[in-house]
Formats: sequence, structure tokens, C-alpha cells
Amino acid sequence: MKIELVLGILATFVGLGGCAGEGSEGSEPATGTDDIIAGTQVSQEEYDAKYPWMLAFANNGNVPMHDEFFNQSNVACGAELVAADWVLTAAHCVTEEGGQSIDPRPIRFARGSVRTTEMSNRFRASEVHVHPRYDAASQNFDVALVRLREPQPPPFAKLAAVTEESLSATVIGWGNVRKQFANRPGGFKQPKQIRKAELDIMAQAECREMYSSRLSITPNMVCATGVGRGTNSKTSDSCQGDSGGPLIVEGAGGPAVVGVVSFGIGCGVDRFPGVYARVDGKNGEWIQRCMAGDCS
Repeated sequence: MKIELVLGILATFVGLGGCAGEGSEGSEPATGTDDIIAGTQVSQEEYDAKYPWMLAFANNGNVPMHDEFFNQSNVACGAELVAADWVLTAAHCVTEEGGQSIDPRPIRFARGSVRTTEMSNRFRASEVHVHPRYDAASQNFDVALVRLREPQPPPFAKLAAVTEESLSATVIGWGNVRKQFANRPGGFKQPKQIRKAELDIMAQAECREMYSSRLSITPNMVCATGVGRGTNSKTSDSCQGDSGGPLIVEGAGGPAVVGVVSFGIGCGVDRFPGVYARVDGKNGEWIQRCMAGDCS
């Protein structure tokens, strides 16, 4: 799920897939490739080497975890394994319309394959903790932690601060691949394999100006644009179904997560960058405190 801002009103959509790309299996829109968000597939080798902590997140009632549970229609969000018994995602992935946390019992996570139906490592949640200052109207503090029933082995995602502007970044997920039909009946289209989109992190002031008439960009958010970064200079972006997934930068210590997919105006729209909840600052302080036992 990713929050899409439409005509000044926040509307929630459940997406079904990942950062999209031309020529992806199962991603052809009804009106041609102009309606596809640019991006490329993530290979199994790349996933294993760089993103083995990336999780598919499903929530579909008390459906047994049979072989087909993680089919594409059940993947609602992305998430990151950040410790043996903790998963990081977006707050709007684990809250209901009234703002209360969802029941953790139906939540399922899985990892180990670029294709969700082939993931052998599947596990459940025991607790949901939403940032206590999360505001669904503004999407401020859009981070949450989910505690697992049983500890999972490493590797874990490394969280980092955004240290400078105009960094190159990558977002990965199984979200919607169509940019023009995301909010129309039957308009969602998901890839069969996790995808990535290349982005540039924007200066806060520039992003704030772009969203000035729609929503406030706070210090707890970071913006990233994919204008010209996709195949054939098309716009790359995250979309519905990518929410909670990682905004990643490459550093000396390898890939690090600097944000999680939060909201945007449309998908792949040149004049509106995607907005991500930062994992440093006040969000990061709460994440570390909650994992240490104080989630208040």
C-alpha cells in the first residue's frame, strides 16, 4: 500500500507488486508502455547479495500459510528485517482508518526469493507498534515496527541518515507498475518479480515547494525523484504496494536504508517526487527506543 494524494485528499490504495519497468513479465498496460513506471527487475543474485533483509508483507485475515499465500494479490506492503525480532515498515501499512493499529495475528512476512510465491522463509507477527506521533492526515512520522513471534537469522537491514543532498538512491518492491491507471478499477498491475527504480534524493526546500499547495513536507520526510532515471529517460518511482519498502543508498559499508516508502501524488509524475519517511532524526530515535523496549 502507498498513500496517494489526489486533489488534496489522502486516499489509500492497496497495491499488488513492485517498482515497475518496461518489458516486465505481467506488466503490460492496456494502452502501451507510456503508462509503465520505469525500472528493472532485481535478480536473485542481487537480492541475495544486497537485499536479503527485504520482506514481502501480507495481511489477509487468518488464511493459513500454504504455498500460495504470498501470491501477488496478497502482498500489501514492503518491509525490512532490522533485528532478529523486529520488522520496519510504514505506519499506514499497519493502521486502520481510525488510526488504531491493526491486529498483528493476520500479518505474514516472507523473504528468500525475488518471487513471492517461491519464498520458503515465512513468519508471523506478535505485536504492532506505530510511531506515537503518526498523523494519517499529514503522513508525518509514517514509521512502524512489528515484533515477530520468533527471532529470525541475519542479515538485517542497516539504517542510516541522509547526509547530503542529491544522493543517488534505489527503491525496491513488488508494487503497482502502472502510473496512469493506479486509481482505476482493474488498473493495478504487478510484476511477477521484485523490481527496483533508480532515484535522486532531492533538496528539502525544493520538495517542499513542489508540495506547498497539497501537503507539508516535514523534517521527518525525504523526497526522491526519478525524472530521467528510468529506461529511455523515463521517470522512475515507487507506487501502491511498495509502501514500507526501503529507500536505499550505497555507502562504504554497503546498502543502507535511509527511508521507507510513504506517499506521493500519483506514480511516475515528473513534477511530484515520491516522499519517504526518514529513519533518522525523530523517527530514528523512536525506532531505536522501541526496539530497546520503550515504544511509547
